[in-house]
Amino acid sequence: MQRQLDIAVDHHLADRLNEADALYRKVLKSCPDHPVALHLRGLIAHQTGRNNDALKLMSRALKVEPNYYEAHSNLGLVLAELGRLDEAIARHKKSLTINPAYAEAHNNLGNALQTAGRHLDAVASYQAALQIDPASPDTLSNLGVALAQIGQPQAALECCHKAIALAPDSLDNLFNLANVLKDLDRPEEAVSAYGQVLGKNPGDVRALGNLAGALQSLLRSDEAAECYARAFSGSPPASIPIMWLYSASQLPCDIPGHDLTSLIEAVNPRPGDALEDFKSWRGFARASIAHRRGQHGEAWQLLVRANRWPARRVVQN
Repeated sequence: MQRQLDIAVDHHLADRLNEADALYRKVLKSCPDHPVALHLRGLIAHQTGRNNDALKLMSRALKVEPNYYEAHSNLGLVLAELGRLDEAIARHKKSLTINPAYAEAHNNLGNALQTAGRHLDAVASYQAALQIDPASPDTLSNLGVALAQIGQPQAALECCHKAIALAPDSLDNLFNLANVLKDLDRPEEAVSAYGQVLGKNPGDVRALGNLAGALQSLLRSDEAAECYARAFSGSPPASIPIMWLYSASQLPCDIPGHDLTSLIEAVNPRPGDALEDFKSWRGFARASIAHRRGQHGEAWQLLVRANRWPARRVVQN
């Protein structure tokens, strides 16, 4: 059984997920409560977008082995994907209670806190991870994003550049640098960095949507609309970020091949979205579309409902 498990892990590490999963299932056929096989099958489920299956498998692993700190933190990743951020944060903290030196859990906790908008706490978690593993490119990159959010631009850029120097082939770290540049109001450099990501992966939906925003800030509206169109085509309508839809509604041109009104009605809150903020931004997007159509009275009412603005304000776009 151990030999099968070792081979399965080798497949897993080499990203041969089907082969790994088949062997984990064989292990579980012989030993249905094997905690490692349950956890790692759950990890494959998470990696392939089957987070409800991952939740069940990892929970079973933890019933068998409650102190399995890697499983606690990976379950935190699953819970975050399911929008259960408070539970995700608690799982990462549980992992660290069992093993305070587990750098990956500090990094994962930082990511969950960052998603929840707790940027200062995220910085502290990333710094704790780097105390243990100072050369982790992913943690350095994540710290850069968090530092930009709390107004430390130079430190943010230093972290992102260090991360890229350590892992020059990482698209995630290059994407994070682009986001930091965009957040620091350096759109020309952000456009260049997003372009590098898309040069290596032309279908990267995250980069397409964020590139559209950077182009929009440079008043390159037609190019922005084309990028939004490609991003929307590559995303399930319910999961498109509401800020992309709001920003697209602000363009003076249509989004090729897409009806923004339909997309706005189909979208759901994403993990980390505050429900009231989500409703407000969706209202602003609806108002922008109504205003562009010349439906100024409807636009005004949508704005009032979205932000409770006093009635004397003038609709502006």
